[in-house]
Amino acid sequence: MADQAEPPPPVGATTIEIDGAGDNVTVAPMTAEEEAMMAEFFSEVNSAQKDGEVMRIVSCFKLNPYEHLNLKFEATVEDVKSQYRKVSLMVHPDKNKHPRAKDAFAALGKAAEWLQDEGRKRDLHASLNHARELVRKERKKEVKADTALAAQIRLMAANGVLPDYEQSEDFHAKWKQKSREILTEIEWRRRKMTLRIKDEEGRIKATEAEEKKIRNAEKRARQGWEERREERVGSWRNFQKNAKAKPGGKALGELKPPKLKEADADKSYVHRPTAKGPQNNVPGAIPGNKPNKFRRAH
Repeated sequence: MADQAEPPPPVGATTIEIDGAGDNVTVAPMTAEEEAMMAEFFSEVNSAQKDGEVMRIVSCFKLNPYEHLNLKFEATVEDVKSQYRKVSLMVHPDKNKHPRAKDAFAALGKAAEWLQDEGRKRDLHASLNHARELVRKERKKEVKADTALAAQIRLMAANGVLPDYEQSEDFHAKWKQKSREILTEIEWRRRKMTLRIKDEEGRIKATEAEEKKIRNAEKRARQGWEERREERVGSWRNFQKNAKAKPGGKALGELKPPKLKEADADKSYVHRPTAKGPQNNVPGAIPGNKPNKFRRAH
């Protein structure tokens, strides 16, 4: 009796071969409900991955753009562009509903621009190379201090299977940490210098404002002095006029002969003439000598 042929699998079913032995297992097609559940499941997984990428970007070390893009420090320009396109699709605000997706997308764009700017990239790599040299020195000290590790490395070198330590994850982790320390120190110094410059600029501005205030006060004083010139001259003229108008008054600056003392009945104090000429009419005068203005008569 001939074997009956197996019925064909249902439409939409999937046939899976087990262990290559020819044994096939037919999987029934998914119902519409199952397909919806599967689509929802993968959507949740993708959403979780996207949200995780957003949080990774916004919480990563801010001073190293390679960490924003999740790239190693030896990445090329093409690696940067490719990684940016890949990650930006995950965190784009139109495709990711996370509340911080916009911040992550902006930070990602700034990181990509940073690594495509030759000047800024050169400055960054100067710090990264310094950090790598420090890690290398620390590695040499570690190997020198650990005799077992040194013996293991020599044995591996003898067998021709010496691994490249600088390509290991351990080296890159230490390099990343050392880079963070150096970049943080540089940024701290920059901020302190900026603060000092700001304080100095404030002090200079305050000094200039005080000097300007003094100059303006002096200018106003000079202007007031000039404006009151006619007033001062008029007051002086009125004073002189009033002084002359009084009985026996005299203008300021005129000489007035001294008055005789009333107690001197003999009028022994005599006002001597001041004009030049013979002084023989003055009692006690000595020829050739210049008499005093006032002198007691003998």
